Amino acid sequence: MKKHLLFILSILAISYSNAQDTQKNSASVEESIVGVQLGIIGVSGFYEAKLANNWTLRGELGLSGNLTIVVDGDNDFYAQPEIAFSPRYYYNLKRRAKQGKNIANNSANFLTLSNRYNPDWFSVFNDNDRNLSSSLSSILMWGLRRSYGKHFHLEFAAGLGYYKEIDLKPYMKDDSGVYPALDFRIGYQF
Repeated sequence: MKKHLLFILSILAISYSNAQDTQKNSASVEESIVGVQLGIIGVSGFYEAKLANNWTLRGELGLSGNLTIVVDGDNDFYAQPEIAFSPRYYYNLKRRAKQGKNIANNSANFLTLSNRYNPDWFSVFNDNDRNLSSSLSSILMWGLRRSYGKHFHLEFAAGLGYYKEIDLKPYMKDDSGVYPALDFRIGYQF
């Protein structure tokens, strides 16, 4: 009887360890995530859909804050609508899973190319009555996302971007350039 019990326990232990190895080797992003995020100077809603095991496509709609600091001039802050689409590559999911770390809700490091459109529909906090123009930007970023519990997460990202103002009014000068980008967001996923 003891030999049979020992044999059954051994089979169960081997099956359990194989199941864990399979789960660690098949680490993948979530099928889809819907949520809201509050950043340092912005708020947005997002939808992130799985494209492949490590790839997602993220769409965002929200208000993006713009802060302009001018040496010996007027500093400017305002927020305007933003529409963004970003492919994301989560590159360390398997390693995190093998180490027993949380990978739920795409909790991993990522690389992304954030493509953003800021239309000139309206602005808020526009104290200087700044004349708005629409703009396009692309930002190559490295970031990390960490989930806490089932619904909360933090994201940090840094990178380099290029922007171009479009649909300029006749009296506005052409504006485009390269800029550093930092992003810190607290989020809730449904």
